[in-house]
Amino acid sequence: MAGDWTLIFYSVNATESIRHAFFIGGVEFEEVKIAENDFRKKYPSGFHAVLQCGDKKKLDGLTEVANLHSILRIVGKFGKLYPDDPFIGMRIDEVLELCKTFRTKLAARGITLEDVLENLNSVIDHKYAVSEDKMTVADLELLAFVNWLIYRDESVIEMIAQYANLARVCEFVRNHPAIVEAEKQRIKNYMSNKAKNHGLNV
Repeated sequence: MAGDWTLIFYSVNATESIRHAFFIGGVEFEEVKIAENDFRKKYPSGFHAVLQCGDKKKLDGLTEVANLHSILRIVGKFGKLYPDDPFIGMRIDEVLELCKTFRTKLAARGITLEDVLENLNSVIDHKYAVSEDKMTVADLELLAFVNWLIYRDESVIEMIAQYANLARVCEFVRNHPAIVEAEKQRIKNYMSNKAKNHGLNV
């Protein structure tokens, strides 16, 4: 059962935290990955994913949302990864905006990698990113951001150990049972599709 939600996307990296929120939150959804050219024909430039909802009541009359952080917040709400506490919500939004800002600044070479890691490490003052006892979408976004950094520069793998808070949060998310299982399934599907493309029965 896919539930009411369908996530349409072309970039796995751009939607990593959203997909993790679905998995960890136990929210059923359908993944539809399409080629970037096909995505661009249907949706405006600047968007990386679209969340469709079959139940208009859930999105207050809307059927589609395209802003990545808006999608993450919605999924987080339904998966109990975005608490109702306004102060925790404020801290979560701070982390999301920092990650967004640092992506832009790094792309424009307006900040050093070391400064980015130090800044993110300093905003984590609990066991998890913004909470002492509960994982939130802020933790998921931090891991997605770090993975994006690693994709750009593999030396980040060694650098991250110097930033204990950030490294700890990333490990919590990576080792979550739902993420471990989802990664196993992703690899299984990849190998199955690869075999089929070569005419093998699996």
